[in-house]
Amino acid sequence: MAHSCPAPDPFPAGDLEIYCHDGEWGITELDEPIMVIDVAGHWTVATVPHLTPWFPNDLVRASELFSLPIINGQRYPPIPIVVVGHFDDSRSEDCRPAARQLCLDRLVVDRIALFDLASVPTPGISPTPTPFPSPAPPGLFEPEARAGDVPYSFVGWTTTAELQLSFEREGHVWAVVTAEPVFLGSPNWNDDSNGSGPQFRWWGRLICIGDERDPGGMTFGHVPGTSYREWDDGRHTPGEP
Repeated sequence: MAHSCPAPDPFPAGDLEIYCHDGEWGITELDEPIMVIDVAGHWTVATVPHLTPWFPNDLVRASELFSLPIINGQRYPPIPIVVVGHFDDSRSEDCRPAARQLCLDRLVVDRIALFDLASVPTPGISPTPTPFPSPAPPGLFEPEARAGDVPYSFVGWTTTAELQLSFEREGHVWAVVTAEPVFLGSPNWNDDSNGSGPQFRWWGRLICIGDERDPGGMTFGHVPGTSYREWDDGRHTPGEP
C-alpha cells in the first residue's frame, strides 16, 4: 500500500525495522492474507501467527512477491511459499535502540525455495452488479428541502463515487447538486480559529444525498474544488487545494 508515516525518532530507522510497513505483507501460517484494508480504511490482521521478513534488493525472484497481478478484478489469493533465511542479522546494529530486538528477531531471507503461482486457483470473475431498477423509484426529498429555491445542476439517482465524495455509500443514492455556490452550513459569520480577527463563512456547490436505508436522513457534501471562505473584509480564499 502506498502510504507514509511520521519520521522515526530518532532518525533514521534501520533497514530491518521495516519502519512504517511492518506487518502489511509477509508470511502467514494459514491460507489467509497477513492484512486486508477495505475501502472504508478498516484494517483486518491475520488471525494466525505471521511475520514480515526482510528481502535483500538483489534476492532472486523477490520482485515476483510484490507484483502479483489483479485477476478478474480481484487481488491474487495467498500463495504457498518456502524460504531459507536466518535471524540475528548483523544489520540489526543499524537499528534504533528501541527496535534492536525487533531487528534481531527479523527473518532475513537468503533464498526463495518455492513460490508457485500455479499452485492456487485464481479468483473467479466478479459478479455483475445488480442493475438499478428501471424505471427508477421516486426521489427521497425535494431539492428545495435543503438549499432552497436555487438552480440545480443535478437531481436524481447516482453513486457517491460518481459524485467524488470523500465518503462512500453502498449502491445508489438520491442526490441534488446546486449549480452555483451556496452557503455550506449556517450563513452566520464564524470566528477564525487562528485568532486572526476577521470572520468568515463557507460557500460551495452543495451536494445533498439521501439513502433508502435511512428514511428521512440526509447527508451533505460539496463538489470538489468549489468550496471557499468568504471573509467579512471582502476576501475569498479557497477551501481546498
